[in-house]
Amino acid sequence: MNTWLTLFDRRGFQTRLARRLGLSKSRINGWRKGIPIPYCVAVEEECGGEFTRLDFRPDDGAQIWPEFARQVAEARAAEEVAA
Repeated sequence: MNTWLTLFDRRGFQTRLARRLGLSKSRINGWRKGIPIPYCVAVEEECGGEFTRLDFRPDDGAQIWPEFARQVAEARAAEEVAA
């Protein structure tokens, strides 16, 4: 399964992101536990949209970024129908 955590194993990804954001590579590496909200858009852009903010923040992404609210509601409804 390809999850957003694979980004951190890609050659040069952490270095590029650290330079872009003006942070240390070790701080970026610490985001394996979760990407802080203020940086989710930058990570989404750096990975070319392969993963989205909603992938990084599945539990609260719809509240943080309202444009995802409908997508989350539709996915939850589909899960209920399937159950």
